[in-house]
Amino acid sequence: MEIDNNSKFARSILKTLCQNYFTGMVVDVEKNQYEVLHFSPWMEKYSKQGSFSEFVDEYVRDYVTGDFRKELQNALSISMLRKYLESMRGDNTECSYYMEYESLRYGEPHWCKCKMTPMLDEENEKAQHMLVLFRDITEQKNAELKYEENLKSAKEQAEAAQKRAEKAQKRAEKAREEADRANEAKTNFLRRMSHDIRTPINGIRGLVQMSYYYENDPEKLQDCRRKVLGATDHLLSLVNDVLDMGKLEAGQFTLKHDPFMLSKILTEVNMVSETQAESCNVHFISKDIGEIEHDHVIGSPVYLKRIFLNFTSNAIKYNRAGGQVYVHGHEVSFDGKTALYEFVCEDTGIGMSEEFQNRAFDPFTQEERDDARTTYVGTGLGLSITKQLIDLMGGTIELESTVGVGTKITFRIPLEVDFAEHEEEKEVDYSKIMFDGVRVLLAEDNDLNAEIASFMLEHHGMKVTWVKNGKFAVDEMKQRAEDYDLIFMDIMMPIMDGLKATKKIRKMGYTIPIIAMTANAFTDDMQKSLEAGMNAHLTKPLKEKSIVKMIVKYVK
Repeated sequence: MEIDNNSKFARSILKTLCQNYFTGMVVDVEKNQYEVLHFSPWMEKYSKQGSFSEFVDEYVRDYVTGDFRKELQNALSISMLRKYLESMRGDNTECSYYMEYESLRYGEPHWCKCKMTPMLDEENEKAQHMLVLFRDITEQKNAELKYEENLKSAKEQAEAAQKRAEKAQKRAEKAREEADRANEAKTNFLRRMSHDIRTPINGIRGLVQMSYYYENDPEKLQDCRRKVLGATDHLLSLVNDVLDMGKLEAGQFTLKHDPFMLSKILTEVNMVSETQAESCNVHFISKDIGEIEHDHVIGSPVYLKRIFLNFTSNAIKYNRAGGQVYVHGHEVSFDGKTALYEFVCEDTGIGMSEEFQNRAFDPFTQEERDDARTTYVGTGLGLSITKQLIDLMGGTIELESTVGVGTKITFRIPLEVDFAEHEEEKEVDYSKIMFDGVRVLLAEDNDLNAEIASFMLEHHGMKVTWVKNGKFAVDEMKQRAEDYDLIFMDIMMPIMDGLKATKKIRKMGYTIPIIAMTANAFTDDMQKSLEAGMNAHLTKPLKEKSIVKMIVKYVK
């Protein structure tokens, strides 16, 4: 194929344009001939003119990979080139055709682009030639692939972020709903507490006022006093519930590891429960505990008693007149060190709805029913605290209830068996023990508490000197240490608190027994007392028996 000399200038322009391609050629479609305008060095092995079909076959064989071979051969076939030329008819005078394919050169993959453009003859009447250009677009293709990859990654990240945001929103909504429920529960709790605290306080004030009218009636006075003590016990239980719940939620609750007799705890529970049941016209039935083989155990007797009393108290309180409460228990197993005990409390009371059973052990929860309220409803913390205590002890609990039929609670508690030898405990009447001649220094800033403590101590024959703060207690020891056998020390006092006063007294070299007598009731409060140098820790409200037992321990 020859190019007319008159077209040398046009040919020069084409050759120059082809410098941007690794191959540029003109193809005479009718003759199936090509002439090269530009070859990159690595294409020099091919003839610069000849059969176009043969060139395509050789190039495809040498460099084109995979499925692209057939596609490129088809795109550059003479029959397809004729179709391209026919497309020049009409107004479509600027029509080019493209194909991208993958090639392998020097063992490295490359992306290439083949461009086919029909060429008009000088009279613009008929197109017979095609300009065929080959270009390496690896860098461009990699950029596109990278862009698509980044776009896909960004899209995936956006979708993941959206999912996370949706999950976060759901968690936030759930947290808000839970917070709303918690706030509502606490609001209801405060409302009930307001009622339930005022109720015993009203009873106490009313009974005291009534006692003025019964000054000449010993039986009525005794009855008023008994009821006042009962109301104060209930008031204290309300406060203890709130404090214990706070300790449990803060993870500051510590179980005891004390030896005790399980039968004694159960007997005490039965005595209290029988009295409560009698006042509510409910029949309380307890099965003989003879099935318990290991009676001496180690654990937290106070909290175990509280668990029992919570269940029996609820069973009585939410019962009906003439109803029944039946409690029984037995030892399930023994592994040589620990015994497992099962206890059941059944009642014929008002029962619980299925909906309430699902949240019966949640804090501040009570079923709001008119028939569920009695004289003292409580805090709504009892079951929650009881459940957490059982969990801490390694036990389990099951609840079954039917509205209008009754409730059955089954719980199991593992307790370490105490194998030490035990002497039979003798009943002691602590109210008759006297400490004539024992001299006590009492540090207490509250006048009423000081009056009560002084009365209890003096009632048992002791001589009491009262000072109003820790500094005065330290001064008293500096001046008259030999006059005292025992110190009762409040903790929270003005000028100098009980802990600082105790440290100063110990620093002065005095070994006199110092007993904390305080309203600080947490375990860490007791620990702080001992660390300051105190010998023991008594918690208000003061009980005569506890005070006397403590004095017996430290005063000979």
